[in-house]
Amino acid sequence: MKREIKFRGKCSRQSKYAGQWVYGNLVVPEEIQDDEVMIVKAYSDDASCTYHVDVNSVGQFTDLTDKNGKDIYEGDILRVKEYKNEAIPIFKYDDIKQFSMDDVRGETTKEWIGEVKFEESVFFINDTYLSAFHGDMRLSFPMYEIEVIGNIYDNKELLED
Repeated sequence: MKREIKFRGKCSRQSKYAGQWVYGNLVVPEEIQDDEVMIVKAYSDDASCTYHVDVNSVGQFTDLTDKNGKDIYEGDILRVKEYKNEAIPIFKYDDIKQFSMDDVRGETTKEWIGEVKFEESVFFINDTYLSAFHGDMRLSFPMYEIEVIGNIYDNKELLED
């Protein structure tokens, strides 16, 4: 199993790309000056570009995607919906695979919004491992659906109650 390691960061105010998000490999100098680190984006084997980004905006890719296929990064804000799995109490494990998510999704039992954090080498949302929300949800009880709705740098208001 190969995990994709990549980062994102917001270009610093001194950059001509100020405020834009860039994605690639993280480079941290021995001494961080002006709260900047660099993200190097490879365009091909022979071509890359280095961007100066605000160190406080850098987030690591979780190697997971949301319900729409969007990459999930540290610092993203997710909407999590928990559903009852109608198939688990009725069918055997192998039989469930013949159904679609819509076939087995029951009523919504819970919904919440939270920030993706990286602590002690694990990605979390609230107090739950982020990886708990992935895999074949047809085989999960309860089922979860997650969606990136923003990030803590551009959309802090989404976390306010």
